[in-house]
Amino acid sequence: MRTAWLLTLLLAALLPAPRPAGAQQLVARPLPDSLSVLKKRADDFVHRQQFDSRGLPLFVHLARSARREGRYGIASANRFYAAVSYLHLGRSDSAARWLRGSVADARRGNKPYWEIKAESRLLDVYTTLGLPDSTRAALARLQALQQRLPPETPGYITLYGALASYYQNEARYPESMRYRLLETAYHRQRRDTANLGVALSNTGEVLYLMGQYREALRYRFEGLRWVRLDASMAGTLPELHAMIAKTYTELHLLDSARYQYETSLRLLQANPDPYGAAYVHSELSGVLARQGRLPLARYHSRLALGVINREGDVGDRAKVNYYAGDLALRDHRPAQALAYLRRAYALARQIKNNDFLEPTSRALAQAEAANGHYAEAYRLRDLSARLLDSAHVASGQRAMAEMEARFQNRDKQQQIAALHRENQRRAAEAARERRATRQALAAAGALLLLLAAIGYLLRQRQRTAARLARQNAELATLNQRLNGSNAQLTEANQTKAKLFSIISHDLRAPVSNLFQLAELADTAPDLLDEATRRQQSGQIRQTARDLLDSMEELLAWSKDQLDRLDPVPEDVALLPALAEIQALYQPLAQRQQIALAVACDPGLHCHADPNFLRVVLRNLVQNAIKFTPAGGRVQLSAEAAGPAAVRLRIADTGAGLAAARLAQLLSDTAPPPTHGLGLRLTREFVQKLGGRLTAHSIPGQGTTFEVKLAVNKALR
Repeated sequence: MRTAWLLTLLLAALLPAPRPAGAQQLVARPLPDSLSVLKKRADDFVHRQQFDSRGLPLFVHLARSARREGRYGIASANRFYAAVSYLHLGRSDSAARWLRGSVADARRGNKPYWEIKAESRLLDVYTTLGLPDSTRAALARLQALQQRLPPETPGYITLYGALASYYQNEARYPESMRYRLLETAYHRQRRDTANLGVALSNTGEVLYLMGQYREALRYRFEGLRWVRLDASMAGTLPELHAMIAKTYTELHLLDSARYQYETSLRLLQANPDPYGAAYVHSELSGVLARQGRLPLARYHSRLALGVINREGDVGDRAKVNYYAGDLALRDHRPAQALAYLRRAYALARQIKNNDFLEPTSRALAQAEAANGHYAEAYRLRDLSARLLDSAHVASGQRAMAEMEARFQNRDKQQQIAALHRENQRRAAEAARERRATRQALAAAGALLLLLAAIGYLLRQRQRTAARLARQNAELATLNQRLNGSNAQLTEANQTKAKLFSIISHDLRAPVSNLFQLAELADTAPDLLDEATRRQQSGQIRQTARDLLDSMEELLAWSKDQLDRLDPVPEDVALLPALAEIQALYQPLAQRQQIALAVACDPGLHCHADPNFLRVVLRNLVQNAIKFTPAGGRVQLSAEAAGPAAVRLRIADTGAGLAAARLAQLLSDTAPPPTHGLGLRLTREFVQKLGGRLTAHSIPGQGTTFEVKLAVNKALR
């Protein structure tokens, strides 16, 4: 898919070369009417860059008709356009056949411009098809053309672009960059807007392949600026934005990449191109997946699959299925990921591209393992490792060969210069100089062998160290994840235990009241008169209603707090809060003949979580009633403690506590069994509210618990 778009970019300036100034004007034979109509239609397709199944029949028909009329220039051009259409349709063999015909017609009609165009495209096709002999022959023909053509002519510059594309495909980026810069300088000198924009973009592509992404971005933006100045180049704008987005992705600037891809899609609405849109949707899905926007990524992936699985060449389908599989893995859909990646793996093996086969086999190994196919996952992971090692070895061998060639060339030049000077000075000592030269060459050869051995040992050591470092990093990551999971589980268990204690503690009093009232009505109904029974029935309904409200509050609150036991403070009116607690525990106090009273200023407020505050008051009031004898009194009161705080008191007239026992209750150690977990939770909740819990007791006179809280959030 991206290959097809690169073809479109290289064809963006396919209009015939301009006639040089001062050239002799030849009188051309007029075209027959039928041929003229066909040519106008074909030129319209070329102008709109419609090299697809719609334009192909027209190009074929026009090429054959022009050949019958002896118009070999028109025939060569339209054979070339037909070949480009075949390339867009993924039929490389047919494209090669029509390109050979375009070369033959260009030679017969003496059209070097179209001969260069067809030969350069034929060179690319042979390289893609993996035909080394045909590739070398096409390259030799192009180099022979370079010798025939005069320099600084459109045909000569077109040849620069062809050679740059060949060296780019062969990963010989310095040679490709040299020709790209010459091509760019030529068009910049002539202010050729369209061709300059294309040349700058192609230079940016070479820099991108060399890993110089920021420099590539600069060239691509400059190319985009020039292309925008030519209205006829509107069809190439979506691709230029997509190439800029690809560069932003390599720089990890995902928001900028997403903006450029979305701009490309908007431009494609005005110039529809299904294959180009499929490429952008596929790349955009990968960016969105890396950003964690999985639903939107799935949407764009489906759009890309819907186009490319119906038509498209093998490489395009392999890449789109790979992106879809990678997205499914990120989205925790292992079954779908396995289906997509198996399809991508099979297609990658067909195109025999190890650079693409290695990440595909690695991703497929992950999908196989996620589906429980561990033996196949191990095989694929081993294949990925071998492909990665072979790529590193091949890269190292190429670098070593280039280094050796440069070293030998420099050494030989120095030796030749030294011999030349020595021959001029001392011709009689030529024999001795030759012996010295042979010795120097032998020493250089021994040095090269030594350097090669040292380099090989260093590479082996670095590879082993890198493998060990990766394994150690993976083990450290796994250990951190396990420690984090254990800590989360421990905290979750502690939180659940606290919540269950709160629920059981707060429901015990209303359930006990309800049970005792029901038992009294059942065991001794004759002891109750009608008024007492009505009063008791009202108490049962009120207690049941309070119990239901408490259960709903506790369940909703506990569900919200299972993941995070943190308060959510708000402004709380204290008089209604104390009255609610009094109403809840009044039946229990009456049965135990204890007076339960409330004293609070109606305008008094505090800043706290109401659910936390209820738990604190319930625990303290229930304990006060529990340890107060019949005839005693429990007092709930609230008063201002200065301008920034309030003080809540729960005082009883029970037996009181000794100083040592009271200190133990308020310490961080476990409380006595008679108080259970309620007082510990009360202390923790008061601390979470930003307050302070204190207690005062006199044995034989009673105990008072005080809770000090802030009035507003700013003063907490």
